[in-house]
Amino acid sequence: MRLKWFIPLCFLLFLGTPIFAQEEQEIIERITHAASQARILAISIYYEENAHSINRTPEKPDFLLNESYRIAHKNNDKDFKEYLDFYSRIRAVMFVPESDLRESEMKMLEIWRQALKHYQSVGDERFIAICHAHIGLIHFTLNQYSESIARLLTADEWFQKAGYNRCPMVSRYLHDMA
Repeated sequence: MRLKWFIPLCFLLFLGTPIFAQEEQEIIERITHAASQARILAISIYYEENAHSINRTPEKPDFLLNESYRIAHKNNDKDFKEYLDFYSRIRAVMFVPESDLRESEMKMLEIWRQALKHYQSVGDERFIAICHAHIGLIHFTLNQYSESIARLLTADEWFQKAGYNRCPMVSRYLHDMA
């Protein structure tokens, strides 16, 4: 079970250009016939790498999200749909203006807090962990180190509860926590 993400990761890495350097249409072409874990990993990498892209407009990520929902529906891929729902819920993070660092971080913090509240209400440990990790990293950026450490430790506890193998980007979160 520990290798759950290994094969999809190899699939993405060895097919050519890294996913974060691709246009949305290329990602759609790659995930159309991929396994569920590869789809989840691709969409996760896309959103993590593009979260703060300069001059990002909603059209491209919305196109990717809509086409991904179509793929999830066509393949009856419940896990992929859950990740799409998650990224849909936090997509506003991609469009927070970066003119003032503190103001931007505070806006993103509110988006993540709302997502956390939702996932706590439905009890999804994966997304509770991810929300805590992002909130902790925002507190770090704001030089609020005690709150940051507390949130990051809480995130790690939730990752453990959820199972590290159920979170495709867990290595990135653990790296950022270190």
